[in-house]
Amino acid sequence: MSQNWTGSSGNNAGGVKIQNFLEALRNSQSSQTSSNSENRPGKNIFAEIQAKKEIEKNRIEQFQHRRSQEWNKIFS
Repeated sequence: MSQNWTGSSGNNAGGVKIQNFLEALRNSQSSQTSSNSENRPGKNIFAEIQAKKEIEKNRIEQFQHRRSQEWNKIFS
């Protein structure tokens, strides 16, 4: 009384569908992995990191500028 994923006993058509689905899923994942590595050479990753650091630096500068303005208002 063994049942497969489809819930029907002795029906192999559901098992074939699942195998086809799993194979298609594996193929799509392997093609995405290879395309991501081709589209992202080392220079792009470095550029992204530099851009994020620059954004963070600008945020910190803006925060410090606003804080100094607040202190000037408070103490003037």
